[in-house]
Amino acid sequence: KDKEIGMIADLAAFPEQQAALVYDELERRYFTPLITRVSKMKEEFGFIYWEVETDRGARRFTTRGSHDSTIPLTDTRLLLMDVDGNRFEIMDYRDLEPRIAKQVEALM
Repeated sequence: KDKEIGMIADLAAFPEQQAALVYDELERRYFTPLITRVSKMKEEFGFIYWEVETDRGARRFTTRGSHDSTIPLTDTRLLLMDVDGNRFEIMDYRDLEPRIAKQVEALM
């Protein structure tokens, strides 16, 4: 249980049906909505409460106020981990409303 049993070097090497099954499972396990807009971001008692629009619809979630919840993937691309272990991605925080972008930048 929970042991790596192999790696797939090239998913294209699989028959189309099998590749689709693998892709669907990866999508399910690594579901990471892309944040397109931050409606509200409130910091309180060491937590940040987010209200966002994503490519999968509106979401509300909570992250810890520490830098552990905000993982820079590049200089401008971020991965947010909420308190329940869900992931959200911001492709370029500079594209957010300037006030929000400053708050997000402070988390990096």
